[in-house]
Amino acid sequence: MNAKDKVPPRGFRRNVTIYPLVCYVNNIIGCYLGRNAEPIMLFIERGREHICRNPPPEEWRQYFEMASEYFDVMEQHLRANGVTTIYD
Repeated sequence: MNAKDKVPPRGFRRNVTIYPLVCYVNNIIGCYLGRNAEPIMLFIERGREHICRNPPPEEWRQYFEMASEYFDVMEQHLRANGVTTIYD
């Protein structure tokens, strides 16, 4: 999800609409690698909200689709392992 050919152009720039989605994906990756699963459900929820509220231009569509699939797979994995917590 962070490969140069996967992240949309300027995806790591704070003033670009896709930046929050890139951050949610990266926070999930970081929490998972850090064995801190509880916040992941919160970031999945926020990422999905971002996708719903910000229809992507064509150049970002592939990343939005990958992120959505990633959220689904990660949520299924966490639920299968007993992690269901969402908190703010």
